[in-house]
Amino acid sequence: YDNGFWWRLGQFDSRYGFEANDSADLAFTSQGFVYGGMPKTHTGILLGYELSAMFGLSLLISNPATRGATAAAAGNFDYGFKLSSDFDGFKAGVGGLFFNNRTAGSGSGWLFDIVAGTSVEGLNIDLEVAFTKTGTGADTGIGFLGQLDYGLTETMTAGARIEYTKSWDGTDSQLGFA
Repeated sequence: YDNGFWWRLGQFDSRYGFEANDSADLAFTSQGFVYGGMPKTHTGILLGYELSAMFGLSLLISNPATRGATAAAAGNFDYGFKLSSDFDGFKAGVGGLFFNNRTAGSGSGWLFDIVAGTSVEGLNIDLEVAFTKTGTGADTGIGFLGQLDYGLTETMTAGARIEYTKSWDGTDSQLGFA
């Protein structure tokens, strides 16, 4: 809307992480390790407000992430927020997602995601750090991701990705290069 408010209702791609959910929007042939522990989609409502041309806030209430419309048992909703900025070729965001009882006896959990990036003369640099706790007694997981790509032509891009995860998405430590 002209006053800065916006909304989405239904199923939509997650706003957490910087790697795209759809393969047509990826810089590489697949997403990385950090993406594996991120929510993929939400089914619910996302309310947003653009505070200015540079800053925005969004709030989320949805069924458990990546589970579709039929997955919500009574009271099992995900709640989230994201603060984002985009100015002079620099973008950054901080988001949090809070959830309860995704599986029987799992308790509550959370995800905090911090992303930053810049684009200069065809060179894109993106960084991400994410922290998660998936349930009662679970280890806190951490993921780091750095990605660099450069548009060689309008149809060809060269890039590199390095990432590290620990206790992330049910796995031990992983180090990856692409």
